[in-house]
Amino acid sequence: MQSFLAQLTDYIHQHYSDNLSKLCLVLPNRRAKLFLRNFISNKFDQPIWAPEIYSIEDFIAQLTDSEPMDSLTAIFEFYSVYCKIEKSKSQSIDDFLQWAPTLLHDFNEIDQYLVDAPALFGYLSDERAISLWNADGKALTDFQKKYLEFWKSLSVYYAAYTTHLKERHLQYAGLAYRKVAQNAIELAKKKNWDKIIFAGFNALNSAEKKLFKDLAESGMADILWDADDYYLNDINQESGKFLREFKKTLGNYNSEKKFLWQSNNLLSTEKEIVIVGVAQQVGQAKIAGELLSTIGVANKGNFKNHALVLAEENLLMPVLHSLPSGMGKFNVTMGYSAQHLALTTFVDLVFSLQENAEKYGKRKSSNDIKFYYRDLKKLFLHPSFELLMFSEGASRSGKRSARQFIRSLEKRNILFINFKNILAFFEESNAELSKRMAILLQPWKGNVSNCLEALLACFDLMHAQLTNGSIKTDPIESEILFHFVKITKRIETLLAESKDLSIHEIRTIRSIFNQLVRSQNISFIGEPLDGLQIMGMLETRTLDFETVILLSANEGVLPAGKKENSFIPFDLKSIFSLPTYADKDAIFGYHFYRLLQRAKKIYLVYNTETDEFGSGERSRYITQLQHELIARNKEVKIEERL
Repeated sequence: MQSFLAQLTDYIHQHYSDNLSKLCLVLPNRRAKLFLRNFISNKFDQPIWAPEIYSIEDFIAQLTDSEPMDSLTAIFEFYSVYCKIEKSKSQSIDDFLQWAPTLLHDFNEIDQYLVDAPALFGYLSDERAISLWNADGKALTDFQKKYLEFWKSLSVYYAAYTTHLKERHLQYAGLAYRKVAQNAIELAKKKNWDKIIFAGFNALNSAEKKLFKDLAESGMADILWDADDYYLNDINQESGKFLREFKKTLGNYNSEKKFLWQSNNLLSTEKEIVIVGVAQQVGQAKIAGELLSTIGVANKGNFKNHALVLAEENLLMPVLHSLPSGMGKFNVTMGYSAQHLALTTFVDLVFSLQENAEKYGKRKSSNDIKFYYRDLKKLFLHPSFELLMFSEGASRSGKRSARQFIRSLEKRNILFINFKNILAFFEESNAELSKRMAILLQPWKGNVSNCLEALLACFDLMHAQLTNGSIKTDPIESEILFHFVKITKRIETLLAESKDLSIHEIRTIRSIFNQLVRSQNISFIGEPLDGLQIMGMLETRTLDFETVILLSANEGVLPAGKKENSFIPFDLKSIFSLPTYADKDAIFGYHFYRLLQRAKKIYLVYNTETDEFGSGERSRYITQLQHELIARNKEVKIEERL
């Protein structure tokens, strides 16, 4: 069965083979670029100048000739604007961080969907005022007045912030989308492209719709889709919601003036679907390892056209530790939230150690600072402590020294111990360990510069451990460490550059650090095309595999459910055509069925463990397969294992 990218390559060869160098291809994600280049190189039997290939985000950046700000810069710039507006009434950066990221997310969405921001915020302010209306005529409390002032200020914040960014020649992603939508043809003409092809898209925001339509109507672009009869022709199937709309409005903008492409794979081809229920996330990872081991034996270790898809990104580490030994090449391509990492909890323990020492272990009569024994114990037992402290040869003796130190404190009932005494204890048994302990435990004394310098010193030491072969590890640990170094140095640089931001509290640095960790994903992007592909759900767009193992096929994950990170309520989102949870459900549905379209063997693994929130329910998509797909396609076989 021909894959979507192979079909796209044939289309390019048929219509634009004469001048590939002036062709621009735009795909939903970055991962597909590598696969498409491989298809193109195999299709043309002579040397060629390859076309330019971009993800949609990179395409927008190309048209605007600038990259969007990172999240930390966006927050700092917004805080500067906020302080100028509120003056003496402005909150501390710690309090500001509690709500500002959510508001910035709303700003971004408002611009991507070309919403009239003053009108929306006006409606929102009025709605909040009505909710506090007192029929008995009682005056509002001070708290209620401040509450209403906040909602009235949102429009002011938006206008001031966007003006401030334009003056500084900065932009977040939403502003870039709005700019491109307003000047699509003019911006595209500045590039050396004869034709632009948008391929494999599903849901589009308002800016993308206008961009696609303007360029297609001008003859500058072709639009190619990837749809299936099963969900496109059935108006009750949420998965085809957006494509049914685009078939009417954007469907014939290509060289053949037809809706390209609509297949009938789900209803006509053979598929073997195995549904597996297993308790907890670790159980899913173990099952994935067992399935891969069985597949490897059957295929003699060949995992080409095989994908392991993680609907929940926090399964990545358990999965990597559960891969069968000797399985050969595999490639990880997905984002992984830094908040799930062991190094994140380690850094947080270091912050707690220093903050508690400053708060509870400091003598009034001197500058001597003592560390709390329980904080030290948690730190010494953490996995990242081993990476920081122990080389391969000294690991056993070093661990023994750390355990002996904790036992000695417990035996003598010591709750607080100072820095010098800790170093003296380790100096007697392990001089190298004492030096490393000095880097980790050097008191910060409430100084922000000391804090950042100490964190960077710890990361440098860990990096040295990884690069000099002292610790056996894998490239993913190096990537994680690099990400934390980047976060810390970015904070250091922005603090030095910011004129309006003065931070003197360690807890503020901790808040900023935690905010960055929560908001950022570590992107693992590999190059190999051979072997097993391990990826997230979004990375599968436009890619096709013969065998798919999908983990976390649970309700609340596929689809994600009614999770909203927004100040804008559902009714206002509907009025202003902003995406709601119903739209997101339709997007998840499309990703799920598109992944299955051309696959022959599919394993759907879900977590059966039920907690207080009722998780453990398998995805509604599994039920649809069992009751709808199998009734319409007799070539589909479904087996359930518990």
